[in-house]
Amino acid sequence: MVDKKDRLYKLDIPLWAVTGGMGSGKSTVTAHLKALGHPCLEADGLIKLIYRGEETKRFIASLDPRFIKNGQVDFAPLRQAFWNDEDLKKKVSSHLYERIKGQFLSEYKKLVPISHLFYEIPLLFEFSLQDKFDGIITVDCPKDEQIKRISLRDGIPRDLAAKIISSQVDREEKKRLSHYILDNSGNPASLLAQTQALLDSLGLSSGEGSTFD
Repeated sequence: MVDKKDRLYKLDIPLWAVTGGMGSGKSTVTAHLKALGHPCLEADGLIKLIYRGEETKRFIASLDPRFIKNGQVDFAPLRQAFWNDEDLKKKVSSHLYERIKGQFLSEYKKLVPISHLFYEIPLLFEFSLQDKFDGIITVDCPKDEQIKRISLRDGIPRDLAAKIISSQVDREEKKRLSHYILDNSGNPASLLAQTQALLDSLGLSSGEGSTFD
């Protein structure tokens, strides 16, 4: 267990990270945890909420009006530009991450009282946050499979998917820094079985009323 003063946002309950490379299967694990009744928050979901805010839409429009369509952020051109323009990437990233703590705490308040929390956070290692969690669960799969999944899911070229993955911490380093590894190189049923086995080993078979020892 980490001390409350060292835990992310100084939460007073155990906080576990669900992380892994893009396209690794983190969302599948988080969806399973939710289905079992475990309280979860997702960094990507928080970012989406920030993008919907008027302040952010004005900011994105100030960077390039083409990034706004029908009053909302148009992610297709923004994503393409984001990964090909370092200055734009820095500006957008800075804007988002200055606001994510506030968005996290806002959504967290809607969940309390709870005994523990899972936080799906893709860039945990990239932001060196591994010491801010009581435990780290990394979902892992081969790079070629990641590229395939991202390309199909997001409708982007394979070379862009590969570029995104290459910007993240190496998967072997992620595994080295993690407490638990879930192997998603097989089928979804295997991943869910591993997730359930992990929960059982932690005494968290059911989300309702569960606590960490």
